[in-house]
Amino acid sequence: GSLFDRFVRTFAGHFDNREQALADRIAGTPPRQGGGHEHIHCHLQPLSVRRANGAAHGPIALLATYHFAGAGPKPFRQRVYTLRPLAAWPGLGEVAPGEPAIEMQIFRLTEDAEAQLLASGGDASCLGWEEERHLSQSLLIRGCDVLWHWTGDHFEGDMVSESAIVASPILNADIVVRDHLTLLGDALWVNDRGWDLQGNYLYGNIHDIPYKMDRVGWAACESAWA
Repeated sequence: GSLFDRFVRTFAGHFDNREQALADRIAGTPPRQGGGHEHIHCHLQPLSVRRANGAAHGPIALLATYHFAGAGPKPFRQRVYTLRPLAAWPGLGEVAPGEPAIEMQIFRLTEDAEAQLLASGGDASCLGWEEERHLSQSLLIRGCDVLWHWTGDHFEGDMVSESAIVASPILNADIVVRDHLTLLGDALWVNDRGWDLQGNYLYGNIHDIPYKMDRVGWAACESAWA
């Protein structure tokens, strides 16, 4: 298959940094100002999106759900990611390592979608996903598009700009965000960090060490910090 098909197939699944959080606990480095990592579980579910004209095959999209392990059913972040190949290649050999290959846009969820997902235990199939309703420009988080490239043995993703100013509905304030991602066959690494406009730390790892989430076969587990 194509590079794009490989990415979509690899990106879906359950990912969890339990081993990293356990190692931080043993080392005595708690999350946030302690320099360690919260125990996070990420679930990426492929979506079937209908186009506005009723066509069955809309954009390639996934629902991304992030939980703090052991913190209950409500996620601390939910997004829809849309994926688009920047060019079409018949095979991996024609892609130069480091060349931008895939564009990912990030959308917030509607309140209705969040409520339905919470009621269904996070099962994305509970919703009839529609491009016009769930991927409207009003839900797009601007400035946070990610460009993925193939390195030769894994994918790396960077924001289109070094940082972006985003309105945070949780904090009711504008914040500065930076992100770098790595997708391997058996892991997803996320180095997502945030500051207020005065440069004060809000979230992420203070040492720029990514959240190293391994591909796992479970949907939930006890917190490594419990």
